[in-house]
Amino acid sequence: MAAICSIPNCEKKSPEVKLFKIPTSISLRRAWLLSIKQYHPNYCMPENKSEQYVCSEHFKDQHFILPEKEILKNFAIPTVFMGGSYIYVDIYGLLCPSTNTSEVDMTVIDYDNNNIKNISSQQTRKRKRHDD
Repeated sequence: MAAICSIPNCEKKSPEVKLFKIPTSISLRRAWLLSIKQYHPNYCMPENKSEQYVCSEHFKDQHFILPEKEILKNFAIPTVFMGGSYIYVDIYGLLCPSTNTSEVDMTVIDYDNNNIKNISSQQTRKRKRHDD
C-alpha cells in the first residue's frame, strides 16, 4: 500500500508526488505543526510519526534544493494548503492532548541564517510596568 499525505483533505500518494516524513527534530516538527494548524486548526499530529508524511504539493518551489522536488532544504516548512485562507491560531494546544505540556514554546525561524530556535513562554513574558 502506498503512503499517503497526512494533511487533511489531501490524499496524494506516492509515486504521483514526493512524500516527506514529519521531522524528528523537535524545533522543526513544531514549526511544521504550527504551519499546518494555521490552515487546519483541529489537526493533531499523532505520536506514531513513522507513518506521517507531507507531500511535495505543500511546499513552495523555493523550499527544494533541486527543481525535481526530490530534496527539501533543511529548514523547509509546509506552507501551501489548497482551497482556503490562513487563519490565526494560538500556539496553545499544538500537540495532541495526551502530549501537551503546561509551558508553551514558540519556534522562531530565521531563514536568512538557516537557524531555528525555541523560546519558552517565560522568556517572552513582558514585565508589568508600575508607575509611582
